[in-house]
Amino acid sequence: MFQRLAFLVFLLIAIPANAQVVRMTDGEVGYKWTGFAIDEDHILTVAHADHDLAYIYTRLALIACDRVSHDRVRDIALFKCRMKHGQPLAKIAEHTRSSMLKISGHPEGQPLIRTLLYPIHTKISNARVRGSNEDCLVLEGKAYMGMSGSPVTDPDTGEVVGIQSAGGPNDTYCVSLDQIRKFLSGQTRKAK
Repeated sequence: MFQRLAFLVFLLIAIPANAQVVRMTDGEVGYKWTGFAIDEDHILTVAHADHDLAYIYTRLALIACDRVSHDRVRDIALFKCRMKHGQPLAKIAEHTRSSMLKISGHPEGQPLIRTLLYPIHTKISNARVRGSNEDCLVLEGKAYMGMSGSPVTDPDTGEVVGIQSAGGPNDTYCVSLDQIRKFLSGQTRKAK
């Protein structure tokens, strides 16, 4: 009991108030990933986390979120929080021309946010990666477990240009800005 209380106090101190990213969990010890707030009620993350119910850590609470939509091909999922989360909102970019991109997330489920800068390596066709004809971003550098769902941002503007999805020791694969837009525009049509 004391260890759990000490850990929760540590979380409240360790998670910065201005974090643009949220730490997500399935409610069980061990499986954690990252997401980011796109409005007061919704969190955007990866579909491969594959949970209908998730929780986000905030400074004051563990908030339950229900998956309202996902696209396994693009590896994007949208969660709706059961209460207002109070997290800062990420802005989706119109475009990016930066040669470096930034990923901020929670590697290995750690409560502290880690920010990494990556050079853009190349764009490749998802037909070779995920069975789609859309492009995804490939960044040169290691992907860390727990960073899936992290926003990929333009360091000059802070705007989201992708979502970290997968990778290995040399390359990090990310959902592209075009894929995010197509997914979100489909959500707008479904909501009408």
